[in-house]
Amino acid sequence: MVGHRARSELTALLAGSTCQQVAMHAAASVAIVRGRLEPDGPVVVGHDGSATAPAALDTAFAAAAARGCGPIVLRAFRPGSPAWPAEAPPPAVYNPRTTRSAIEEELDHVVAPIAEKFPEVPVRHVVTDGDAAQALAGASRQARLVVVGTRGHGGFAGLLLGSVGLRLLHHADCPVLICR
Repeated sequence: MVGHRARSELTALLAGSTCQQVAMHAAASVAIVRGRLEPDGPVVVGHDGSATAPAALDTAFAAAAARGCGPIVLRAFRPGSPAWPAEAPPPAVYNPRTTRSAIEEELDHVVAPIAEKFPEVPVRHVVTDGDAAQALAGASRQARLVVVGTRGHGGFAGLLLGSVGLRLLHHADCPVLICR
């Protein structure tokens, strides 16, 4: 667990904050304490359909159960580009409504077994248009914790790719847990 010192994003990018360095290079999950002093609300978990997403879901459900609240599973996609499950081939003709429906069905399927392990935890999922980091940062204004996974892009690649977790380090309004 590390704290976050309020610095500009440019300063952190150029100099590299301790928080950012730990988040990028740690072998274990990292919690970054930032934002409001007494956050309340749900635990929000970003789900991207990747192979590491189930670990983030498990962590978020456990965190929500421990805090006596429900998780919100958030999936964002850009309507201009298909956001199809990683294992499935894209549809022959891209249709944003069809894609949204497919993502909602995928979330139902993925979340159901984890929700069964935590029957006392009410869960809801949200599929939204747009950038994932912006959607999660917006959700952090009412959340007590944001949980995201990592695809392992660290070092220079992580800076170039602008990973969701790294962007949340600078923009979330509550603590962030980067789950590995």
